Amino acid sequence: MDALFEVILPMAMVVLDGMVVRVGEFRYVVPLETIQRIVHSGTEDVMRLSAEGGRFMLKLGRDEVLPVHCLRDVISDGSVQTEDASSGHKHLFVVVGKKSQRVALLVDELMGQQLVLIRPLRGYLTGIRGVTGCALLGGGDVGMVLDIGSIVSAAA
Repeated sequence: MDALFEVILPMAMVVLDGMVVRVGEFRYVVPLETIQRIVHSGTEDVMRLSAEGGRFMLKLGRDEVLPVHCLRDVISDGSVQTEDASSGHKHLFVVVGKKSQRVALLVDELMGQQLVLIRPLRGYLTGIRGVTGCALLGGGDVGMVLDIGSIVSAAA
């Protein structure tokens, strides 16, 4: 005897394969298809540009420099700790975007890859820039799903 089940999902929800990252106390979900590489880099590779209003750049190679987007901007002053390079302090960056338009997201920790169910933002929350929705993560935490397209456009 075969059983037939019908599952009805609201159209407002989408499943996304993402990398969960932690910045301070907050969790964010970075869509996996936007991640190009993950870089663990020392302070000697982080440069501050005075002509760009104190913006930070990450030196990836000899001729490659990417703008740094601090997700912490929303919760603090957004500064990158540029201690003395001899201190050995390392930063963790997630490089996201497309070939020509990329940005390095400064994160504190990689929490792991997950399939998440995204719920779009509504009401007053729709005004949050760089975020496309929220997701319920494993363990019951809520993470904000990053809109990488708008983050890359803002950095350009």
